[in-house]
Amino acid sequence: MNRRDFVTGLGSLAASGVAVEALRVHGTADDAVNGFHVNANPVGVAQSNEAATGAGMTLGYLPRSAAFINTWSPSSEATVRERWGRSNVRAAVQILGFVAAAAPTIERIDITVNFALNEAPFFAPFYAWQYVDLPGQHVKSSSPLTFTASVPQAAGIAAAYRLKSAVSGVHASGSLYYQIGGSGLGPGIYGLAGPSAATGVAPDWNQITWGEKAGSLARNDGMAIDFDYVTLVVSPVHAAG
Repeated sequence: MNRRDFVTGLGSLAASGVAVEALRVHGTADDAVNGFHVNANPVGVAQSNEAATGAGMTLGYLPRSAAFINTWSPSSEATVRERWGRSNVRAAVQILGFVAAAAPTIERIDITVNFALNEAPFFAPFYAWQYVDLPGQHVKSSSPLTFTASVPQAAGIAAAYRLKSAVSGVHASGSLYYQIGGSGLGPGIYGLAGPSAATGVAPDWNQITWGEKAGSLARNDGMAIDFDYVTLVVSPVHAAG
């Protein structure tokens, strides 16, 4: 099954009326002024089949990470440039790759970026990033990616996923959709994560922070991360310097 068929087959919001309406809606005056602000609780839309209820993939914001990704943060706050080897961040969004837990739960992720158009079909999908770990096959993962988008309501990001299953033909699957800017993703670091091995549900993002390696996450209590994840860094556009 190719990427387009998989995304469509999961009922991804990348190809649904929800994405179109999210990108067509006109922003308010407040959106125009505050279209790209720190948002610890981004508003998105989730779809899942019954098997994924309570145990699907979720998105979470890392507390204090907006200050971490900004190069103008106080000197006491480590920055992407200092700790993850990044120069001034030029891209609005960076997808830094997949990190598997000791017992991986995610079988497939497809990330699509929807750019708004002024006429039908009102959005143009860009198939941006993919991770595939099918039984009996070599794991495939896209390289880290960066892209830019005007905010708000000029682009949205959709992630279609499928979890591993011990039962043949039975898979938990679903999709997530978030606008970039506005009430969606603001500046900061976000994790797209599978369920925690300890609890079987979404990680407690208040206990998660950024790690020492580029794109890595860590726990505040020093314990090992027990879920699969993809790291997204969302930042204001900077000039190279």
